[in-house]
Order: sequence, then structure tokens, then C-alpha cells
Amino acid sequence: MLFSLAHSRERTAAIVLAVLLVSAAAWRFGLSPFLDRHRVLARQVAAKEEALVRLRSLAAEYRALAARFPDPAVALANRPAGFSLLSFVEDAARTAGVRRRITGMKPGPADVGGDYDGTVVDVRLERLPLAALVRFIEQAHRPEMAVYVRRLGVRRSAAAGGGLDVRCEIVALEERR
Repeated sequence: MLFSLAHSRERTAAIVLAVLLVSAAAWRFGLSPFLDRHRVLARQVAAKEEALVRLRSLAAEYRALAARFPDPAVALANRPAGFSLLSFVEDAARTAGVRRRITGMKPGPADVGGDYDGTVVDVRLERLPLAALVRFIEQAHRPEMAVYVRRLGVRRSAAAGGGLDVRCEIVALEERR
């Protein structure tokens, strides 16, 4: 028919052209998209493996940091009977030598989430030297008693004599009732 009428050179050219067309179509619609997708997936796998290594590193760091803080249930059991956060903060301020710098203490409930309720005392101190602030934080932040400094705002005092004006939130965990 068609090939029987054509000369052998024309037939060979037609076969070569057909093979090239089929090869180009196979490349364009089959192999090329497969290789592109393979490269994308290989990059994604590498990125996920890096993220997994980072996640494992962060998990180990979290476990190390969590081990430094006692279990809140144990801390609550070790807390003295009749514990009052307000009295505790006053004692911490007295021990740190900053009691006279306190301009206000406002107690209230704290939203701590989890299995515990909380009490917060918002403490305001004025014209406080940096060393005294550090001593106060060391006295007030007591994980072994489930008492934590949650928020600390510090700015330079506008009053004569300098120092720091500090607003500090101290939270004590309590068993949920």
C-alpha cells in the first residue's frame, strides 16, 4: 500500500521520522515529567530529613530543660502549708533588699492552662538597680515551689537617680479544685 509504493530511501526516512516522533513524545509526555517529579521529591525528602534531625535535636534539648524543672505535683507537695504568694513575694523582696522599692502589688487569678490553676501577683518596682533586680528574680523564681516569674517588663526610670522601673508577674501554680 503506502509503503509498497514508496522507494526504500523514502520508507527508511519515514520510519526514522516516526521513531523520532514517538521518541520525542515519550520524552515529552512520559520520561521528562517523571524525572522532574523525581528531582522535586528528592529535594523534599532531603528537606524532611533535615527537619527530622532538627526536631530530634529540639526534643533532646526539651527533655534536658524539662529535667531541670521539678514536676509541679512534687513542687506543690513540697510547698509549706498555708503558702501565700503575696507573702512569698514580700519575703523575696525583703531578702533581695528591694522591699522599699515596691510601689504596688496586685494579686489575682492566673490562667496557666493544663491541669493546674494559678495565682499571679503583679509587682511594680521603681528606681531599682540592675543587681537588685537580679537578686529579686533569683529569690522570686522558685520552680521547686511551683513559683515562676512569668513576665518581666523593664525600662529606664525617668526619675532622678536613674535605675530601672520594673513590672513583674509572678505566678504560683495551685491544684485545680
